[in-house]
Amino acid sequence: ETYGDFDILRYHHLDYIDKYLNRKNGHFYGVHQEGGPSGGVNESQIEYIMNHQVRDMLNNATKIIPDNVTWGGQSGPVFAAQNIDFMKPVVDDVDTLLANGITVNIWNGQLDLICCTLGTLEWLQTIKWSDFDNWHKSAKRGVKNPSGTDIAYFKKEYLNLRMYYMMKAGHMVPADNPVAALMGVCDVTGVPY
Repeated sequence: ETYGDFDILRYHHLDYIDKYLNRKNGHFYGVHQEGGPSGGVNESQIEYIMNHQVRDMLNNATKIIPDNVTWGGQSGPVFAAQNIDFMKPVVDDVDTLLANGITVNIWNGQLDLICCTLGTLEWLQTIKWSDFDNWHKSAKRGVKNPSGTDIAYFKKEYLNLRMYYMMKAGHMVPADNPVAALMGVCDVTGVPY
């Protein structure tokens, strides 16, 4: 069986899911209904899609998702296991990575209120990397979205330090601007978009 009906999950914008669900179901949780709200997909919609349509499609081809596993069901235990690293200062670790030639990629959503751009830039000022001044002086260049109509992100780089200023995105870049997120991941990994 093909996954043709779920190619939409490789969406380039959240509105495509809205349109897909509207076409398949007539309406879905009030998205794009006559006189109803329009916009992105919310968490309960994503949870429903992942725990029903996507799970069913994947399990029809191969039984890869166990019955006791649900979308988001592991977030509590994962957070608890990683709690020791939560809000831990990493400036010294970043300095060590940079000094040893390891590439460091910093992403920041333009609209992020949790890790705001000004705070991120201020944090970067504390880095003691020997090439920081050269990075700081390097040009920031805009990378346009595939249609060429808008800037997906700005990128500033020197040697092994890169910063991505993700446009039209807050803390959750992949949910807020999936096009920019995918383009950025492709850039980081060297895979063509």
